[in-house]
Amino acid sequence: KYRIAIHDLKTKKNEIVFKYGYKNQFQETDLNYPIVAWHPNGEELSYIYEHRDVIKLVKYKLSNGEKLEQIVPTDFQRIYSFDYVDDYNYVFSATTKGFSDLHIYKSKNRNHNSISDDFFDERDIKYTTFNNQKGILFSSNRTVDSLKALKYDTILPLGQFDVFFLADGSSKAINITKTPHISEREPT
Repeated sequence: KYRIAIHDLKTKKNEIVFKYGYKNQFQETDLNYPIVAWHPNGEELSYIYEHRDVIKLVKYKLSNGEKLEQIVPTDFQRIYSFDYVDDYNYVFSATTKGFSDLHIYKSKNRNHNSISDDFFDERDIKYTTFNNQKGILFSSNRTVDSLKALKYDTILPLGQFDVFFLADGSSKAINITKTPHISEREPT
């Protein structure tokens, strides 16, 4: 059973925004969903959940309680994390073709563009500003800074995760942390 609640610090009351599922002692709980992202202005939140193998994105406006729900394209097998880029665009860390990559998702027309297309894993993303540049902060087990497509090898990388920053419009990620024996996850 899942719930997303907003706690008002002034009134100390909770508002249930989303409630889904039921208790089932025989089926394992999927702890990957729902995923929540706040709009930078704080007046809206979006969440992603899965219902009968269909991934759905919901925008919830705090001012009037309006919900806009849409089905995410079936290209996405699983979404691990997401964040707002602007009012209508998101950045996803999601699995397509069996590998997790970065994607820009345009909610107005339900299109997406792949930012990375390789066999390295990208997770825990946040759209932010770093060194006066807007871009994506993420964790990855990549060993190269280029996001260009690479040929697949029979042995996939199993290395530790480091934190990277990808500036808007760039094809090279900046490795912020370089710790070979420690895995950095959830940089935000």
